[in-house]
Amino acid sequence: MVLTRSTCASATPRAWNPTNSFDVVILPFVLTLLPEPEAALDECLRVLKPDGAIIIASKISDGAGVIGLVERIMAPFVEAIGWSATFRSQRLTRWIDGQSCVELTDWLSSSPVGLFKVIKLRKSNKRAA
Repeated sequence: MVLTRSTCASATPRAWNPTNSFDVVILPFVLTLLPEPEAALDECLRVLKPDGAIIIASKISDGAGVIGLVERIMAPFVEAIGWSATFRSQRLTRWIDGQSCVELTDWLSSSPVGLFKVIKLRKSNKRAA
């Protein structure tokens, strides 16, 4: 089953989305805008069936080099319109590393200069610790 809804995980009561009920959860350009992205990822993982996938598409960088410098300079401007210039790839990898049942299957970069990422995570059949 693949189901598409225009709901925010943090605003959706748990009873509306039973545990292990979705094959795929897609987060298109939203994860970096949430006040608690790890909580949203936890909720995605809860509703995802074993062997299901979380697909993340977003602007995520490591904050290094020229891109990191430009992001730090632009941060006040982009945050003024509600975007995030400071969400780092390390934050996502820390969450992934903390989940015993999550496997990173793809981390793809796209233009411009690799700033945008498409990330695919798989929920394994292992029980979460």
